[in-house]
Amino acid sequence: MTTTTKVFIDEGTTHVKLGWKDNDGKLHLNITANGIIAGHMPESGMPQANYTINGQQYAFSPVSAGTLPTTHVSFQYSYLNVLAVHHALHESGLEPQEVDIVVTLPLSEYYNSDNARNQFNIDRKIKIYAEAVDKMKAQPFTVKTVEVRPEAIPAGLLHVDMLKEGDSLLIIDIGGTTVDLAHVAHDMSSVYRMSCLNELGANNIVQALKNDLLKHGENPSDVRLHTIIKRRAETEWLDSIFNNPESACTVEPVIDKAAADLMKKISNAITHYSGYSHVALVGGGADPVAPHAAEALGIRKERIFISDEPQLELVKGLIQLG
Repeated sequence: MTTTTKVFIDEGTTHVKLGWKDNDGKLHLNITANGIIAGHMPESGMPQANYTINGQQYAFSPVSAGTLPTTHVSFQYSYLNVLAVHHALHESGLEPQEVDIVVTLPLSEYYNSDNARNQFNIDRKIKIYAEAVDKMKAQPFTVKTVEVRPEAIPAGLLHVDMLKEGDSLLIIDIGGTTVDLAHVAHDMSSVYRMSCLNELGANNIVQALKNDLLKHGENPSDVRLHTIIKRRAETEWLDSIFNNPESACTVEPVIDKAAADLMKKISNAITHYSGYSHVALVGGGADPVAPHAAEALGIRKERIFISDEPQLELVKGLIQLG
């Protein structure tokens, strides 16, 4: 009997991160940027990522500065979310097929004010994936089943081996437009406190960079801005991509200042969290803020966990949960 592939997906507002295991148990991971534009791209010699959903045409463009906004919580329940997931599946290396998917919601959407599961939101999330998505000149993926899990918390599973009895972990999941927080026991047996900071996240850094580059006559796409943040220390590459030679000189200090400001805002917003011995920084905004975390949080550097791939931490945790 053929087993349906189960794909674990963290469909953030700026990137879709996903992972799955093949029949040999090998883990596959992939990150795809959200760069959605209205209408189809003209056919050319290169493959085009043109899609149709509910009669509406869209495409993915890594260079367009006119991409549709995905940096709002409403993205979680929209056609754009479904498009981003299907595009990521097509870009993942998986052959088009029927799949079971595990997706996520920010803590503020997954739980209600009583810290109970918000079944209304969970059902809304499941329902959107019933929409069929057609890719031009390609076989489609079909979503068979959908499971919804909370963000942030599963990422803690990757760090329990480094904790001992009496320790506890504050997980800070810095997404595009939200920061999810969860204070958990050393063995993940209890969640002591959790919350979500809305309208705060890596997009604060992206906007600061964009505003600075606009002053220098540059107008890169959102996809390119995220790439610049990742490659901010590569001076030769930065020199090669801008029209104005002065643009490259300001990139790193602008990003560093915006990251420090973001970490300070997070610290100021979580003063009610106490008693944690360690911190895990995860999500797309983790890398630029990491140098500022120890000072902002008042915790020793060696007690702050950040991996080489913080953007994939949640996906890896979801896979570990199974």
